[in-house]
Amino acid sequence: MGNYEDEEQQLRQIPITYSYPDNPDWEYTANMPRIDMDKECEIDLSIGEGFIVSEPQTTIKKDIKDPNGIFSPKFGQKLGDLNPYIDRYSCECGELKSAINKGIVCPKCHTVCRFRGDDFKMFGWVKLNDHYPIIHPDIYVQLDSLLGKSKYDKKSKNKLKGSKLKNILDYDIPIDLNGQEIDPEACAKPGEPFYGRGFLYFYDHFDDIINYYYKQNPKKKEIYDDIMADRDKVFIHSIPVFTALLRPMDISAGSMYFEKCTAIYNMIVKLAHKVNKCKNKTDRTPKIKNQEIFNLQMKFMDLYNEIVSILNGKKGVLRQLISGRYNFSARCVIRQDPSLRIDQVSLPYKALVLMFKAQIENILHRMYNISFQEAYDRWYKATTEVDPTILKILEMLIEHGHINPETGEEEPGIPVFTDRNPSINYGSFQQAFCVKINTNDYTMGVSLQSIKKQGADFDGDVLNILLIINRALFERAYYIMNPRNAMYISRANGMCDKDVLVQRDTLINANTLTHLGHDGYTENDIDIIKNLLTA
Repeated sequence: MGNYEDEEQQLRQIPITYSYPDNPDWEYTANMPRIDMDKECEIDLSIGEGFIVSEPQTTIKKDIKDPNGIFSPKFGQKLGDLNPYIDRYSCECGELKSAINKGIVCPKCHTVCRFRGDDFKMFGWVKLNDHYPIIHPDIYVQLDSLLGKSKYDKKSKNKLKGSKLKNILDYDIPIDLNGQEIDPEACAKPGEPFYGRGFLYFYDHFDDIINYYYKQNPKKKEIYDDIMADRDKVFIHSIPVFTALLRPMDISAGSMYFEKCTAIYNMIVKLAHKVNKCKNKTDRTPKIKNQEIFNLQMKFMDLYNEIVSILNGKKGVLRQLISGRYNFSARCVIRQDPSLRIDQVSLPYKALVLMFKAQIENILHRMYNISFQEAYDRWYKATTEVDPTILKILEMLIEHGHINPETGEEEPGIPVFTDRNPSINYGSFQQAFCVKINTNDYTMGVSLQSIKKQGADFDGDVLNILLIINRALFERAYYIMNPRNAMYISRANGMCDKDVLVQRDTLINANTLTHLGHDGYTENDIDIIKNLLTA
């Protein structure tokens, strides 16, 4: 019960907007602003949620123990620690930790030790010398697109197409014995007047270079405007090191196992140390310093691309979070059921048996005093043929379905989500109640009024069904996603929503009921209904 209360309390703290723009005359877009790395570093350091990453140690063992290294204990416990999950339960001040102290009041801060989860807010920061910045990785991608491709590629003897931006940043100017540049302009290539000038030249002449290439291709105005809108964020002196909790590392049998981002971070720290090293005149020569900054920039882009690949694609973190298989869910072909109101559905017996597997087994175990293995065997058999006892259990779950958030009284109907991919428009994801069981087929009964917003019809379309277990989630969804509460009135103009036109679908349902229950009406009743439908 304690876990449930913790989960509910955390969910109640999630900020949810109750309004959503829904005007067909306007196109709505959402943009994520770029982070100002240097400002974020200052903020993290000022509030104690960040630290400066120290210089690399001579051995990996010292790096692991370094309190300000990329494996810093400030991030939290590591997999190889004696108790790697001790931080998940704690009081406010951290004096009490571990699940063994759950529910105990801390004598220092007087707060209860409870589940808090892992802390992902802590960041390490690799700081660069004020004179030697690198380019924000997201803006680097935009700059690369603005400048375009080059027919010169320093890495290829065949002169395959390369990057004009990389050709500028990669220093390639001859120097004399004193380390002085020899005629830099002589290195220019046709169409690339800044070829090989190096990172520091690019930093000093950024606006001139960008404007030159923009004039060469004014069609890229949108990219140019995007870059210039964040002109103050282009060059940064702070590289964020995200928590080691997302970069698992372990040492076993003399071997070290680590995630790829950790290897890249290790190189970034070493390269940043070289960039910051400028006491000797040799360290400050243009060729050495430009090459060091260029190498650091390329390694930072490797990190950026690795993070994007982790989040992107079919196997990416984001896709796995919002797609794939879910517990307590099903998919069913829909059919018309005129007896249902707009927020009601009927589900097939087998879908309910699968979604309520855990509840059914628990009820069988407790009510019939049988083992969980016997309960499982009974449940498994019920997935292939209707079990009268399990059917009664499902009917009981429907009868005592939910507590109405408005009245606080128990009402029939199991709370579920219905959804039709791609779930883009408001209304494609709805909260409904399962009020009936279909024992003769595998289809899902729906109201005609609800499927318009989901873009569905009855030519074999399928809806996803997700069982709502958390009470706090249901109470929020009841007001925001229930079509009966939130979708009759358009959020755009306050008028009747054209996709949920009550009169139209009421007439359609009435017409269907007329034919379904024709034998139950008198001739006078049928005449009255016909007059209503043709009025």
